[in-house]
Amino acid sequence: MKNNAKALAVTTAVAIIGLTTTASDAATLFDNEPAYSDMGDCLFNSTCGAGLNVYGAQEFTLGSTATLTSASFFDQTLDPSFILNVKQPTAVDWVILRADGAGGLPGTMIAQGADNPIVSSQFQGYDTHYPYYQETYNLPSVLLTAGTYYLGVHALESDYWVSLTQGVLPSGAAGGSGPSNNLQWIATYELIPSVAVTIDGTLGSASVPEPATLSLLGLGLAGVGFMRRRRKH
Repeated sequence: MKNNAKALAVTTAVAIIGLTTTASDAATLFDNEPAYSDMGDCLFNSTCGAGLNVYGAQEFTLGSTATLTSASFFDQTLDPSFILNVKQPTAVDWVILRADGAGGLPGTMIAQGADNPIVSSQFQGYDTHYPYYQETYNLPSVLLTAGTYYLGVHALESDYWVSLTQGVLPSGAAGGSGPSNNLQWIATYELIPSVAVTIDGTLGSASVPEPATLSLLGLGLAGVGFMRRRRKH
């Protein structure tokens, strides 16, 4: 009986470990780093972006289920020594859509939201007068299954000389205009082939205990209690 109780105690420990472990692993799910060769115009300036509600979007594909937790875009601005009071975007509206529109363009809206981006890195671009900034913002744990999607962003600030950056991929850009619940998309963003964005999150989803596992856990706990009572007597 003592050996059986010990075995149940070990089983309990294993079950508890299984319950507290998930199948998720933090990862960079998509990375289209800046090409340092060109940039789009309009998206991050109040001259045209505010009036047209312009979104820049980039296509990305997931090979398995994943939860998106944060993303970033790259913008470009003149050096503050050339233009005073250079400003970075203080807010970003984002949308995630399936690539099920006409011709593979953004289609069905999956999620949308807004956040305040922060500068997570700064580095020099192809022109010494144009530093690049990586602006990171949060996504509220958007769960996506395997498939192809678009991440679109729209942000505003008051300095004209800030623009969305071209990525290294040869394709995938889309431009949208109009209200966020009825965006009209075209297969380019300001004539650049792809938009520099990164997406981070976790692969898979949290493990949910199966009924058999819960039953095993209960049995193990009962065995531990029985063993303790025998020791007292």
